[in-house]
Amino acid sequence: MRKPFGRSLALSFLLAGSLHFSASHPASAMEAEFGDFQRIMLMPLQAQVKRADAILNRKYKKDFNPATYESNMENSIPFYALASDATFAAYRIAAARPELLAGYEVYESCRGGAPRTLLECFFRGGAPGEYVDLAASCPVCSAEAITLFLWDEAGVPSSQFTGGLRFLYDPSLREPPPL
Repeated sequence: MRKPFGRSLALSFLLAGSLHFSASHPASAMEAEFGDFQRIMLMPLQAQVKRADAILNRKYKKDFNPATYESNMENSIPFYALASDATFAAYRIAAARPELLAGYEVYESCRGGAPRTLLECFFRGGAPGEYVDLAASCPVCSAEAITLFLWDEAGVPSSQFTGGLRFLYDPSLREPPPL
């Protein structure tokens, strides 16, 4: 039986394979891009949530108050997004940056059919407006949104996002090969 690679060793292979396209970039720019990419990728979720929360509070001035029974749900984050700090941050990201989440695959099969894009985990049909509760019950959807947001805010090239998300969240990469 084969032993699985450790996460850091597998990450090294992923990043080494990605370095070939950056050969024309100056070394300092390449190091900065991969430095942020790696730091965010290896950061524990709670640290990612804390960083995302600080960016959302500083940079995005939208009203991110959660809806309550008494308040109007329109333009408010739904109450079920309060399931965890990560979920609340992810719903705020979806509200502030829907275009960012619209272009990426979902790496978790959700109840009621698989969404085509990550944004569909937060909004019905993938169009901002009517929230859905899929991401509230899916830690992978929330973590994926937070990771994407942090990479984008750090200036990591979007060409690296798909490979990084797949490495972190694609369950087929964690399944043992068939015998």
